[in-house]
Amino acid sequence: MVNLVYRRQEESSVPAGNIDTKPPSSVVGRGMSSPSRVRMDDFPVSPLTQNESMFGAGPGPYQPSANNEERDQPPLVSLPSGNNLEMICDYDRSVTQLYEMLESSQWENACSRCQSHPEEVHTWIVRRDANGNARWKLLPLHAAVIFKAPLSLIEDLLRAHPIAAAKRDDQGILPLHLAFRHKSNEAVIEKILHQYPGGVIIKDHRKRFPLDHGKDMRFSAKLMGLYAETFTKCQHIETKVVTNEAEITATYENRMAALKDAYEARIVALQKDQEQTHEKMKKQTEKNLQRNREKHIEEIVELKGQLAREKMARERVPDLEAELRGLSSSLGDATRELMVLRKVVPEQKEQKDNLVDGMRQILKDQKNSSGSLQ
Repeated sequence: MVNLVYRRQEESSVPAGNIDTKPPSSVVGRGMSSPSRVRMDDFPVSPLTQNESMFGAGPGPYQPSANNEERDQPPLVSLPSGNNLEMICDYDRSVTQLYEMLESSQWENACSRCQSHPEEVHTWIVRRDANGNARWKLLPLHAAVIFKAPLSLIEDLLRAHPIAAAKRDDQGILPLHLAFRHKSNEAVIEKILHQYPGGVIIKDHRKRFPLDHGKDMRFSAKLMGLYAETFTKCQHIETKVVTNEAEITATYENRMAALKDAYEARIVALQKDQEQTHEKMKKQTEKNLQRNREKHIEEIVELKGQLAREKMARERVPDLEAELRGLSSSLGDATRELMVLRKVVPEQKEQKDNLVDGMRQILKDQKNSSGSLQ
């Protein structure tokens, strides 16, 4: 684990071991700075300070910096570690989203990320200086302990990468060392202790056991009893523990490599699916385009026919108007004839009535004449 410091408002470097000032009760987070220096050897803290981090606190899975610079996230880099490979990302250029969530204390999002992207749990985060040398290197489990993540997140991290409890950072520090140093919840300490009991006999590069990092702190009798019992057992089987650690390390690093291969295969499959979907959408688009083209052609033909009919109708307008004028004139003549006939009809009716009356009178006279002759 790199020896990291709380930073002052002004940029300055702090020589190791020159000031013995305790840090404030809460860890300085992103967007904050501390007015005091601390002793680098005794109080390593999160690397995520204002001057070293381009992320700001706030809601949401990731907040870009004030100047709207967004950190790129290219594929992880696999580097050889012994006979195996380990996945590494650069903090300044390609840090994982899981680490960003840990940095901004988004515990629920981080739990979900552990399940959806377990490869990020296996990924080491490294920050380098201007010369390319590593300033610090840690796993998400180390960071989660530093940031005082809840037990549920620690369990998810260990579930995705069980051997992370046995992984040392660049200073030879285990998560168990950090748990004592940062006064973690005792449930968290017990979880890490049960996950890797052999950690109690592991010394960091400064020859300190985990409990040495918390010797000025108070812990429950239950935890101290568990620690003492585990330490006693591991002292007698130290050689076996180291051997088992190597075997377990090889097993889980092989598992990590297989996991990496599986995700690369998944990426290839997703790319293939994307190409197939793109081709399918292209064909469907062309089909829809052809159907729309045919439909538009039919509409154009229909509109042309309608336009031709309207043109013919416009050409017939003069003839129709002349015919209409002729019909109007004929109608006027017929109307006048009708009016004359209406005048003639009463006269003819009167003549008819007079004629009928005359005929009746004649018949009556003839009848009377015939009677007198008899």
